Amino acid sequence: MVSIHCFIHRQALVSKTLPQKLLQTLDSAIRIVNYIKSSALNSRLFTLLCEDLDSDHKNLLYHTEVRWLSKGNMLARLYELKEEVILFLQFKEKHDLLTMFKDDSFQWVHSKASTLLNVISFSRLFEAIKNNKLDANLKPDIKPHLQALEDEFRRYYRDIDSESPIWHMTRNPFVVDVLQLPEEVQEEFLEKKADSSMKNDFHLLTFEKFWIKRLPVNSKLACLALRVLIPFSSTYLCEKAFRL
Repeated sequence: MVSIHCFIHRQALVSKTLPQKLLQTLDSAIRIVNYIKSSALNSRLFTLLCEDLDSDHKNLLYHTEVRWLSKGNMLARLYELKEEVILFLQFKEKHDLLTMFKDDSFQWVHSKASTLLNVISFSRLFEAIKNNKLDANLKPDIKPHLQALEDEFRRYYRDIDSESPIWHMTRNPFVVDVLQLPEEVQEEFLEKKADSSMKNDFHLLTFEKFWIKRLPVNSKLACLALRVLIPFSSTYLCEKAFRL
Protein backbone atom coordinates (compact mmCIF):
# COMPACT_ATOMS: atom_id res chain seq x y z
CA MET A 1 0.00 0.00 0.00
CA VAL A 2 1.35 3.43 -0.98
CA SER A 3 0.61 6.29 1.43
CA ILE A 4 1.19 9.85 0.19
CA HIS A 5 0.11 13.07 1.88
CA CYS A 6 -1.62 15.50 -0.45
CA PHE A 7 0.47 18.52 -1.46
CA ILE A 8 -2.59 20.76 -1.73
CA HIS A 9 -2.40 21.66 1.96
CA ARG A 10 1.27 22.70 1.97
CA GLN A 11 0.54 25.87 3.99
CA ALA A 12 -0.86 23.79 6.83
CA LEU A 13 2.28 21.64 6.77
CA VAL A 14 4.52 24.72 6.93
CA SER A 15 2.63 26.18 9.88
CA LYS A 16 3.02 22.92 11.84
CA THR A 17 6.83 23.13 11.71
CA LEU A 18 7.25 26.74 12.89
CA PRO A 19 9.85 27.41 15.61
CA GLN A 20 8.57 28.86 18.86
CA LYS A 21 9.24 32.53 18.10
CA LEU A 22 7.52 32.47 14.72
CA LEU A 23 4.70 30.36 16.15
CA GLN A 24 4.13 33.03 18.80
CA THR A 25 3.92 35.63 16.03
CA LEU A 26 1.34 33.53 14.17
CA ASP A 27 -0.67 33.00 17.36
CA SER A 28 -0.59 36.76 18.02
CA ALA A 29 -1.92 37.43 14.52
CA ILE A 30 -4.74 34.94 15.06
CA ARG A 31 -5.61 36.57 18.41
CA ILE A 32 -5.83 40.01 16.81
CA VAL A 33 -8.00 38.79 13.93
CA ASN A 34 -10.25 36.82 16.28
CA TYR A 35 -10.69 39.84 18.56
CA ILE A 36 -11.87 42.02 15.68
CA LYS A 37 -14.00 39.42 13.86
CA SER A 38 -15.46 37.35 16.71
CA SER A 39 -17.70 40.23 17.81
CA ALA A 40 -20.36 41.47 15.41
CA LEU A 41 -19.98 44.99 16.82
CA ASN A 42 -16.19 45.01 16.48
CA SER A 43 -16.40 43.59 12.98
CA ARG A 44 -18.90 46.26 11.91
CA LEU A 45 -16.89 49.10 13.50
CA PHE A 46 -13.73 47.89 11.77
CA THR A 47 -15.54 47.76 8.42
CA LEU A 48 -16.79 51.34 8.92
CA LEU A 49 -13.26 52.45 9.78
CA CYS A 50 -11.92 50.88 6.57
CA GLU A 51 -14.68 52.53 4.55
CA ASP A 52 -13.93 55.95 6.09
CA LEU A 53 -10.24 55.55 5.25
CA ASP A 54 -11.08 54.34 1.73
CA SER A 55 -9.06 51.16 2.30
CA ASP A 56 -8.57 48.57 -0.42
CA HIS A 57 -10.15 45.93 1.84
CA LYS A 58 -12.99 46.24 4.31
CA ASN A 59 -12.53 43.06 6.36
CA LEU A 60 -9.88 40.81 7.81
CA LEU A 61 -9.81 37.10 6.96
CA TYR A 62 -10.25 34.14 9.24
CA HIS A 63 -7.78 31.32 8.78
CA THR A 64 -8.68 27.68 8.19
CA GLU A 65 -6.70 24.55 7.42
CA VAL A 66 -7.84 24.38 3.79
CA ARG A 67 -5.73 25.91 1.07
CA TRP A 68 -8.11 28.52 -0.34
CA LEU A 69 -8.42 30.21 3.09
CA SER A 70 -4.87 29.67 4.33
CA LYS A 71 -2.95 31.24 7.18
CA GLY A 72 -0.80 32.93 4.54
CA ASN A 73 -3.80 34.80 3.14
CA MET A 74 -4.86 35.78 6.64
CA LEU A 75 -1.39 37.18 7.41
CA ALA A 76 -1.20 39.08 4.13
CA ARG A 77 -4.60 40.73 4.65
CA LEU A 78 -3.68 41.65 8.23
CA TYR A 79 -0.52 43.37 7.02
CA GLU A 80 -2.31 45.16 4.17
CA LEU A 81 -4.70 46.64 6.76
CA LYS A 82 -1.97 47.27 9.35
CA GLU A 83 -2.69 51.01 9.73
CA GLU A 84 -6.40 50.37 10.16
CA VAL A 85 -5.70 47.62 12.71
CA ILE A 86 -3.43 49.91 14.74
CA LEU A 87 -6.06 52.68 14.80
CA PHE A 88 -8.77 50.22 15.81
CA LEU A 89 -6.73 48.69 18.63
CA GLN A 90 -5.84 52.18 19.89
CA PHE A 91 -9.52 53.15 19.85
CA LYS A 92 -10.41 50.00 21.78
CA GLU A 93 -7.46 50.50 24.16
CA LYS A 94 -6.25 46.96 23.54
CA HIS A 95 -2.70 47.77 24.52
CA ASP A 96 -1.60 44.14 24.84
CA LEU A 97 -2.62 43.35 21.26
CA LEU A 98 -1.18 46.66 20.07
CA THR A 99 2.20 45.83 21.60
CA MET A 100 2.20 42.45 19.85
CA PHE A 101 1.31 44.03 16.53
CA LYS A 102 4.10 46.61 16.70
CA ASP A 103 6.78 44.04 17.52
CA ASP A 104 9.64 44.14 14.97
CA SER A 105 9.56 40.42 14.15
CA PHE A 106 5.77 40.58 13.81
CA GLN A 107 6.01 43.39 11.27
CA TRP A 108 8.76 41.64 9.30
CA VAL A 109 6.92 38.33 9.06
CA HIS A 110 3.72 40.05 7.95
CA SER A 111 5.40 42.22 5.34
CA LYS A 112 7.14 39.18 3.84
CA ALA A 113 3.91 37.17 3.89
CA SER A 114 2.28 39.93 1.88
CA THR A 115 5.17 40.02 -0.59
CA LEU A 116 5.79 36.30 -1.07
CA LEU A 117 2.13 35.46 -1.64
CA ASN A 118 2.43 37.35 -4.93
CA VAL A 119 5.33 35.16 -6.07
CA ILE A 120 4.60 31.77 -7.62
CA SER A 121 8.01 30.38 -6.65
CA PHE A 122 11.58 31.41 -6.05
CA SER A 123 14.40 29.02 -6.84
CA ARG A 124 17.20 30.43 -4.69
CA LEU A 125 16.64 31.07 -1.00
CA PHE A 126 19.76 33.26 -0.77
CA GLU A 127 18.45 35.66 -3.42
CA ALA A 128 15.02 35.80 -1.79
CA ILE A 129 16.56 36.62 1.60
CA LYS A 130 18.90 39.20 0.08
CA ASN A 131 16.12 40.95 -1.82
CA ASN A 132 13.86 41.06 1.24
CA LYS A 133 16.53 42.28 3.72
CA LEU A 134 16.11 39.52 6.27
CA ASP A 135 16.34 40.64 9.88
CA ALA A 136 19.49 39.04 11.34
CA ASN A 137 17.61 38.24 14.56
CA LEU A 138 15.25 35.97 12.64
CA LYS A 139 17.89 33.86 10.92
CA PRO A 140 18.35 31.49 13.92
CA ASP A 141 14.59 30.83 13.84
CA ILE A 142 14.27 30.33 10.09
CA LYS A 143 17.08 27.77 9.73
CA PRO A 144 15.58 25.16 12.12
CA HIS A 145 12.16 25.85 10.60
CA LEU A 146 13.42 24.97 7.13
CA GLN A 147 15.17 21.88 8.51
CA ALA A 148 11.99 20.75 10.28
CA LEU A 149 10.01 21.41 7.10
CA GLU A 150 12.45 19.30 5.08
CA ASP A 151 12.08 16.46 7.60
CA GLU A 152 8.28 16.69 7.33
CA PHE A 153 8.42 16.63 3.53
CA ARG A 154 10.54 13.48 3.63
CA ARG A 155 8.11 11.88 6.07
CA TYR A 156 4.96 12.88 4.16
CA TYR A 157 6.18 12.34 0.61
CA ARG A 158 8.11 9.11 0.59
CA ASP A 159 9.65 8.11 -2.71
CA ILE A 160 7.61 5.55 -4.64
CA ASP A 161 9.44 2.24 -4.77
CA SER A 162 10.03 1.89 -8.51
CA GLU A 163 11.37 -1.63 -7.96
CA SER A 164 8.21 -2.99 -6.36
CA PRO A 165 6.24 -5.68 -8.25
CA ILE A 166 3.05 -3.60 -8.02
CA TRP A 167 4.80 -0.66 -9.67
CA HIS A 168 6.03 -2.90 -12.50
CA MET A 169 2.60 -4.51 -12.86
CA THR A 170 1.00 -1.07 -13.15
CA ARG A 171 3.34 -0.09 -15.96
CA ASN A 172 3.26 -3.46 -17.73
CA PRO A 173 1.13 -6.32 -16.38
CA PHE A 174 2.54 -8.80 -18.92
CA VAL A 175 6.13 -8.92 -17.66
CA VAL A 176 5.58 -9.46 -13.93
CA ASP A 177 6.12 -12.74 -12.09
CA VAL A 178 2.77 -13.70 -10.56
CA LEU A 179 4.48 -14.99 -7.40
CA GLN A 180 5.71 -11.48 -6.63
CA LEU A 181 2.18 -10.07 -6.43
CA PRO A 182 -0.11 -10.18 -3.37
CA GLU A 183 -1.78 -13.57 -3.01
CA GLU A 184 -5.32 -12.13 -3.25
CA VAL A 185 -4.75 -10.94 -6.85
CA GLN A 186 -2.68 -13.84 -8.21
CA GLU A 187 -5.62 -15.88 -9.49
CA GLU A 188 -7.18 -12.90 -11.26
CA PHE A 189 -3.80 -11.98 -12.70
CA LEU A 190 -3.25 -15.46 -14.20
CA GLU A 191 -6.75 -15.54 -15.71
CA LYS A 192 -6.33 -12.25 -17.53
CA LYS A 193 -2.63 -12.26 -18.41
CA ALA A 194 -3.26 -14.22 -21.63
CA ASP A 195 -6.27 -12.11 -22.61
CA SER A 196 -5.58 -10.79 -26.13
CA SER A 197 -8.07 -7.92 -25.80
CA MET A 198 -6.29 -6.82 -22.65
CA LYS A 199 -2.96 -6.75 -24.49
CA ASN A 200 -4.51 -4.78 -27.32
CA ASP A 201 -5.97 -2.19 -24.93
CA PHE A 202 -2.65 -1.88 -23.13
CA HIS A 203 -0.87 -0.82 -26.32
CA LEU A 204 -3.61 1.61 -27.36
CA LEU A 205 -4.49 3.36 -24.09
CA THR A 206 -2.66 5.38 -21.45
CA PHE A 207 -1.95 3.65 -18.14
CA GLU A 208 -4.81 5.49 -16.42
CA LYS A 209 -7.41 4.77 -19.13
CA PHE A 210 -6.27 1.17 -19.44
CA TRP A 211 -6.71 0.39 -15.75
CA ILE A 212 -9.98 2.32 -15.49
CA LYS A 213 -11.33 0.23 -18.38
CA ARG A 214 -10.25 -2.96 -16.58
CA LEU A 215 -12.12 -2.08 -13.37
CA PRO A 216 -15.35 -3.98 -14.25
CA VAL A 217 -13.49 -7.18 -15.22
CA ASN A 218 -10.27 -7.02 -13.18
CA SER A 219 -11.41 -5.12 -10.13
CA LYS A 220 -8.68 -6.24 -7.71
CA LEU A 221 -5.80 -5.71 -10.13
CA ALA A 222 -7.19 -2.41 -11.40
CA CYS A 223 -7.74 -1.03 -7.91
CA LEU A 224 -4.19 -1.96 -6.98
CA ALA A 225 -2.80 -0.19 -10.04
CA LEU A 226 -5.00 2.89 -9.68
CA ARG A 227 -3.82 3.42 -6.11
CA VAL A 228 -0.35 3.88 -7.58
CA LEU A 229 -1.47 6.08 -10.47
CA ILE A 230 -4.05 8.21 -8.62
CA PRO A 231 -2.79 8.68 -5.05
CA PHE A 232 -5.00 11.69 -4.22
CA SER A 233 -8.41 10.43 -5.35
CA SER A 234 -10.05 10.60 -1.90
CA THR A 235 -8.66 14.10 -1.31
CA TYR A 236 -10.02 15.22 -4.68
CA LEU A 237 -13.50 13.99 -3.73
CA CYS A 238 -13.33 15.87 -0.42
CA GLU A 239 -12.19 19.07 -2.15
CA LYS A 240 -14.97 18.73 -4.73
CA ALA A 241 -17.60 18.27 -2.01
CA PHE A 242 -16.41 21.38 -0.15
CA ARG A 243 -16.73 23.46 -3.33
CA LEU A 244 -20.36 22.47 -4.04
